[in-house]
Amino acid sequence: MAKTKNRKVRKAGAENPKEMIDSLDVREAMAGNTNTSAEVLNKLATDKKMDVRWGVAGNTSTPTEALGRLAMDKRWHVRLAVAGNPNASAKTLNRLATEKGWKIRQSVAKNPSTPAKALMLLATDKDWRVREAVARNSSATDEVLEKLATDVDLIVRFSVAENPSAPAAVLEKLVIDANSGVHMAVAKNPNASAEILNRLATEKGWRIRRNVAGNPNAPAKALMLLATDNDSNIRETVARNPKIPPEAITNLVFSEESDIRKTLSENPAVPEHIRVGLSL
Repeated sequence: MAKTKNRKVRKAGAENPKEMIDSLDVREAMAGNTNTSAEVLNKLATDKKMDVRWGVAGNTSTPTEALGRLAMDKRWHVRLAVAGNPNASAKTLNRLATEKGWKIRQSVAKNPSTPAKALMLLATDKDWRVREAVARNSSATDEVLEKLATDVDLIVRFSVAENPSAPAAVLEKLVIDANSGVHMAVAKNPNASAEILNRLATEKGWRIRRNVAGNPNAPAKALMLLATDNDSNIRETVARNPKIPPEAITNLVFSEESDIRKTLSENPAVPEHIRVGLSL
């Protein structure tokens, strides 16, 4: 459907340029098309129809200058689209970070191009949904994530714990969080240190131990311990780990659970002769 519409747009433009500009359907299609030229997008950014300006505002090919103008549009839907556009300038995003509408601030908080200054401001936002978006932003600085690691809202701290950009120092704070759900997220984080994962491998919650068992950066000590866990789901997760150590393989190769032996036989990290033997 979209390809058909785009072909009609190109045909209309080739046969009758004036008709192309006069047709709302065509202008809307061009506004959202990343192949539309900067010259046309600049023109469409001043279109009288909100849907056209909205399309331009969300188009990643739109020039930063046009986005700057659209960031001051009277319609908040247009400003919202600019807030989420990775091509928006730091100046534009800094301005939108102070908008009254929380949805716009949240969109800025999600944007990977948002500068550190705006993210730090949004990390103190009164709305937890905005702070959560900052906590999940892969561009958030260590300083911002450290601040959010002590946020009053659980969902914000949980989001920091899940952020693959969170440094080990921040995760060390979260590993002593009062909520076990935060520990579960830390256990899955690829940036968790060996010390953190060894500690979490002894947690009471089976979901936490399972996440450690599945973490590709889990140290051999933790995986060897979890290979003897009482929970068969955790032992099977160890059998699937690409970094499974020889000692853990030895413990699992004679497992009574056929699912664990099958998983072990499918793991490329297990020596070929063992995988062949398990497949017989």
